[in-house]
Amino acid sequence: MPSGRYLALGTTDYVQNPTGASISEAAQPLLALFNTDGSLAQNLGFPGGPRHNQLSTIASLDGGWLLGGMVNGPGTHSGDVQRELITADGFLQQRMDLPAQ
Repeated sequence: MPSGRYLALGTTDYVQNPTGASISEAAQPLLALFNTDGSLAQNLGFPGGPRHNQLSTIASLDGGWLLGGMVNGPGTHSGDVQRELITADGFLQQRMDLPAQ
């Protein structure tokens, strides 16, 4: 951001199998503002849904921000018994209530 602060996004509460590449369904989206020195200024919060959730993209638009990601995503073994669980709900939303670019 021009102020030198940073908006960061991703996933929190993510659990990865220490001996493999499997992931859990417990992950929640993360949206945070960091100061110029890298310290946390504010956790801006972002609502998650059931199962695996994440924010994966951000872009500035018309004085606000576009945020994209998924909610209700699968973990590695979600579809082992029920194939219909291999699904996710993607989203793209504009937020005008976040810190200015």
